[in-house]
Amino acid sequence: MTESVNSYDRPLLWTRVMWTFSLLLPAISDGYIVQKITMRTYIAPCGGASRPVRLTYWEAWDIADGATMPASVSSPPLPPGAPPAPPITAWYTDMDMEWHPVATWGSHVSLGEIKFFTRDDIGEIQESGFEHGNVIYAGNLLSTTHQPTWWSRPSSQGETTATRIASSNWSCCCGSAFQNSPGFYYFRP
Repeated sequence: MTESVNSYDRPLLWTRVMWTFSLLLPAISDGYIVQKITMRTYIAPCGGASRPVRLTYWEAWDIADGATMPASVSSPPLPPGAPPAPPITAWYTDMDMEWHPVATWGSHVSLGEIKFFTRDDIGEIQESGFEHGNVIYAGNLLSTTHQPTWWSRPSSQGETTATRIASSNWSCCCGSAFQNSPGFYYFRP
């Protein structure tokens, strides 16, 4: 599995990281790049206690026989009340985007584990509970919150398992001043 980071934006109220995942070799048959996401977000109003959001889910991209990358992507929807996100200027497979609302403080971390499976090895992914739009953070990708029975298997055709991480911390509690610690992104094949 290979990866490239397409964009790392740090506008005033957003942190956004985008990756492009691809197979090392063309797929030997139709299959899926599947990513397990473990997300932890803590957000609180200034002077208040944090409200944690903890979620683990799986999302999948179709890979055609002979391809190394998915043919399409899906952007997650914006949170209610969020300002428009900066425009996307590059093609990507995966995106982690966190909104930093005014008069809040918090932190966000998103861990990804990425594998490739052929349909010959796991069958149709919908039989494992994946549906389009099942998990809001996955946009319109096939997704589920239930671990697939085949997840603990190694990737098909000898592909490596990859990992990625994105993180941000923010404090919008200092009047008009905005403080944001540098987030980071990481990918390891």
